Formats: sequence, structure tokens, C-alpha cells
Amino acid sequence: MLYPRLASAEAVGDRPRADLLVRRAVLRLCLPLALLSLVSLPAVSPVIGLVAGREYGPAAAPTAVLVVGVALSLLTLPVRSLFLVRNQVTAMFWFTTAVSIVCLVAYWPLGAAAGATGIAWARTGTVLIGTAAMVGYLRRTGRNRSQPPSPPTQAASTALTGEPK
Repeated sequence: MLYPRLASAEAVGDRPRADLLVRRAVLRLCLPLALLSLVSLPAVSPVIGLVAGREYGPAAAPTAVLVVGVALSLLTLPVRSLFLVRNQVTAMFWFTTAVSIVCLVAYWPLGAAAGATGIAWARTGTVLIGTAAMVGYLRRTGRNRSQPPSPPTQAASTALTGEPK
């Protein structure tokens, strides 16, 4: 339900309303889900033992690291919606591509040094760094846009509605 409201606020240039919607979503949904993920960390090992068996016990450490990554992802759920409603799809693509490449490169040394747990740290770390960079980019570009978007031109309006205004 956030995306349509956020899109409406951004479409009319109501940045304070958009910011309020994001803050509310983070406080009411994202933060509780992230905290719930972190609170579940002590259950990772017993759940793996119960579901997969004791022989999968070594998977608990990398799984716990990935749960931390999930908490970070949950905390920042609105970031991608902000990229979309601010028509920053190309920037979002490049951030995602860069994070994926950095993650793949980080797999080698961290995987060699710490196995599956190192690979999990590579993924969690790149999620943290990539999301921080995306948020910084949105803040910087958000400050530069103080004017509401210009209304559609006559030609664009006619093309969208089929009727001249």
C-alpha cells in the first residue's frame, strides 16, 4: 500500500508527505519486521537441527549472518519504491549491478577464508553498503529537487487521454 500513496505524493511534488509516508512505513512495518528477524537469531540453530537434522548444524552460522542481512533488507524496504516513484530506475539498475559485482568479487576471498559464513558475510556486507549508497543517492538527489514536477504538455496529455485539453 505504500507505493500508490508514495507515487501520488511524488507526482504532485509533495515531498514532505512522501517523507512522512516513508517514515511511517519504516516505523510501523519495516523496523518491527527487522527487529523480529534479529530476535529470531537464537532460534536459527535449533530450527535447522529440527528441520534438516543435526548433520546440518554447521549451516547455523552462515544462516544467522544471512538473517542479519534480511533484517537490513526489511529495514530499508521503501528504498526501491522511492527509486521507482522518483523515476530513478536507471540509477537503481546501476546500484544493483554494482552491488552484485562487488558481492561476487567478495565471495572469493571471504569464501576462501571463512567458507559459507564468509560468503554470507559478503552478501550481508554488500547489502548494507549498497543500501547505504542508495539511500545517500536518494537524499542527495532529493535535496536538488525543490520544484514540483512540471504539468504534462498538451501533446503528452492528448497522447495519454486521447482528448485535447
